[in-house]
Amino acid sequence: FNNYDPNYEDPRQWDDCKPEGIPAILLTPAVATLDITSQDEIIQLHYERDDAVRTVNMHNTTFNSNHRSVLGYSKGRWENNVLVVETTRLDGGVIIAQTSYPISTNALVIERYWQEEGNADLLMEVIIEDPENYTQPVLIKRKWVWAPNAPRHPWECVSLGPRHSESLDIEMIKQQLEAL
Repeated sequence: FNNYDPNYEDPRQWDDCKPEGIPAILLTPAVATLDITSQDEIIQLHYERDDAVRTVNMHNTTFNSNHRSVLGYSKGRWENNVLVVETTRLDGGVIIAQTSYPISTNALVIERYWQEEGNADLLMEVIIEDPENYTQPVLIKRKWVWAPNAPRHPWECVSLGPRHSESLDIEMIKQQLEAL
């Protein structure tokens, strides 16, 4: 943890448009919209940020690949009325975008989703188990506010260039922003 420098080791410091990973995409305030669909033994979570789509396998099929990705491999199960999602095979990165909280490729991310009686909002609890970086699990909570008519905006990322660059072209950045 003490040796991690987010200014150089967080890939989004070098490329604003690099996709956000798990658990950062779950916890970044800019992730405004989450749509959840279910069919057979598959739940899909579609995030507005990065237009990312996660697949949660609800069956006990073993995943026989060592392939890693920013969203990892997610298995789910129901514990009473709580959806529990366990994600492994992550690329690593950070817990929250542009912070000093790294996450290793061997981390386990456990998410719990539930609703309180009489409330349509979705409550979420994220537990990160990463002994390479932390001496105990990290717990973070979030509420997804029910807004069925909220618009889904297309994700159109504009890269402002690497944070360490001393030659940012302000005119080019203005043109990119005006084009939006």
